[in-house]
Amino acid sequence: MNEEEALSALLSIADEMDAEALDTLISAMAEVRAKKLPAVASTRPTEPSDIDTPVTMENSPAMFAKLLKDGRVRLWARSSGFGWLAFNLPMEDARTLRDWFMANVDGISDLFSERLGPTH
Repeated sequence: MNEEEALSALLSIADEMDAEALDTLISAMAEVRAKKLPAVASTRPTEPSDIDTPVTMENSPAMFAKLLKDGRVRLWARSSGFGWLAFNLPMEDARTLRDWFMANVDGISDLFSERLGPTH
């Protein structure tokens, strides 16, 4: 079986799975990918078309953050295809994100709005 046939067979099987089983498969496949070479590039592409690997785009993902006891920030992001992803950011990376948002995003935060409730 060549790679194209294997991919087709895998997608056919995945199409028959329920959402929970598919989430388990996606998570397991991500762990397998993390061990493969070449590794995922450590620098981002400037445009999705600049790389050979597909880039998944998500519009308006749900996001939450929590300060961890060890000083890192856990950033949660919801993808409609991958589920919830959690990134443990060193404080210096969290500060870089904060500074970028402060410099580039205008308006008032809805951190304490009624719309979101106690999710922050």
